[in-house]
Amino acid sequence: MIGARGRSPESFAEFCGEWVCDQVQGEGQSTSGTSVSEITIEPSGEAPSKALDSSWECPRDKWELKENGCLAQWHYVEPMPEFGINHPGYQEEWLHALFISDDEFVTFNGDASLVMKYKRKNKKT
Repeated sequence: MIGARGRSPESFAEFCGEWVCDQVQGEGQSTSGTSVSEITIEPSGEAPSKALDSSWECPRDKWELKENGCLAQWHYVEPMPEFGINHPGYQEEWLHALFISDDEFVTFNGDASLVMKYKRKNKKT
């Protein structure tokens, strides 16, 4: 359904490094072949990301590989009192992850209506 073959991640260490997201599908979007964001995933799970066009930045996000192989992404949420969110916190999203190679992986939700493709900025040697 997502048009890729690969393998499940073996450890969180595989995600660590600097990545460019070059494909986003879902929520009415399709930017296939266009780099839209970059992310640095630290061994601690910290995963700051930003849009390449400077339209957004998420310096406090976190990632975690769960025992079942799913990837939990924790998105930091600022207080929004107008919506009843009076304190900062995190929104957790669970995704499937598939490594196409050591330098490329995809994440997708259960029905593959949201797909993100990542390529390592500096390929492993």
